[in-house]
Amino acid sequence: VCIIGTVLAALNIVTEKESGTIEQMNVSPVKRGAFIFSKIIPSWVIGMAILTLGLIIVRVMYGIVPQSSYWSIYLVSFLFLVSMVGFGVLISTACRNQQQAMLLCFFFLLIICLLCGMWTPIDSMPGWARVIADINPLRYYIEVMRLFFAYGSELRHVLPQIGALGVFIVVFNTWAIWHFRKARYCLNVVGIIKCDMMKFRLLLFVMMFTGVVTNAQEGVKFEDLTFKEALAKAKAENKLVFMDCYTSWCGPCKKMLNTVFVQKEAGDFFNPRFVNIKYDMEKGEGIELAKQFNVKSFPTFFIIRP
Repeated sequence: VCIIGTVLAALNIVTEKESGTIEQMNVSPVKRGAFIFSKIIPSWVIGMAILTLGLIIVRVMYGIVPQSSYWSIYLVSFLFLVSMVGFGVLISTACRNQQQAMLLCFFFLLIICLLCGMWTPIDSMPGWARVIADINPLRYYIEVMRLFFAYGSELRHVLPQIGALGVFIVVFNTWAIWHFRKARYCLNVVGIIKCDMMKFRLLLFVMMFTGVVTNAQEGVKFEDLTFKEALAKAKAENKLVFMDCYTSWCGPCKKMLNTVFVQKEAGDFFNPRFVNIKYDMEKGEGIELAKQFNVKSFPTFFIIRP
């Protein structure tokens, strides 16, 4: 769904440019928004058809049945597809030929697929990779599909992820419509790919801002502190310490993180009363804390008075 939606949408407007029919659009009364949506809708239809085919195959051949309703899967998949199609159209408005569009698609899709959290846990990534993962639409889609298939979560449990996809939809599609000019093209190619630096910097800024917005959730705010720093801060603020002991392979740990700690009610209770910290019990400082507190099952939660 991710690859098909992005690549098909990226090649749409570029094909018009190469064939010369884009010049006919220059003198037509068609508005930019209508023209962009005419290129997006076919990709939506094809993407949803591929999703349906995939769901049929995994059910018939492998016996995999989602624990949540199919309507929830289709709704979130549609939102994800709209965001990726918008990203593909944004690429197509910035390229002059299919070679440029394909190179940009492969460049971004490689990063999107590798840093989505499906192959490597995001918590084990270095800091710079986590930043990229925060502005990766596929990351939020993967989280939702895991919850739907493995835990039977409902839509109300994945509202933060749906909100993130909504932000990507607005940013990518609005930018694609704004960026499209019937008689002006924004990117040039020198060697492999050379972008207009001002607009490329604007792209990076908007994507970074998107990541900040999507991560500004109202749930429990875990702070990046050492155990001693957490104790000192809790003592200074007259609070208790709430410590989440987890591992990267623990399914219930991920369920708590994605369905409980993200809820506004949990944030309203924990944030004013506790300094919230979490540690992987198999990495870094977590190894010593596991020995100190004799942690043998996961997740394990501690409330500590400094």
